[in-house]
Amino acid sequence: MTRRLISTGSPFEAEFAYSRAVVQGDW
Repeated sequence: MTRRLISTGSPFEAEFAYSRAVVQGDW
């Protein structure tokens, strides 16, 4: 799902997905 968001090319979505991944990894 994250890859799909990044695939869109939207910097906002990509940044949000990255932040979300970091949060999941941190927890």
